[in-house]
Amino acid sequence: RQLRPRAARSTSPIERVKIARRSRVKVPRRLTPAVASELQQTWKREDAGEGVKVYTTIFPPYQLLIEGYQKARAVEQQHETLDSMRK
Repeated sequence: RQLRPRAARSTSPIERVKIARRSRVKVPRRLTPAVASELQQTWKREDAGEGVKVYTTIFPPYQLLIEGYQKARAVEQQHETLDSMRK
C-alpha cells in the first residue's frame, strides 16, 4: 500500500485549484495564514466576522473551535451546569 502525502489525501478539487493558483504565483501554503493574521492583527474590530470567514476558509477545522467557543459562552450566559459538574 502506497501512502500519498497528507495534502494529496485530504484536499478537495477546489482546494487543489487554490493550491495550484498559489503555487503558480509562488505563494507558499504557510504564508497565507501568516498574511491573514498580519492583516487582521486583532479580533477587536468591527469587521471581525470577515476574519472568521477568512480563517475558516484557510483552516476548515477552525469552525469547530469557533462553535466550541460560542457554546461555552452560551453555557456561561445561561448559567447551565457544566458537563464536568454533572453526575
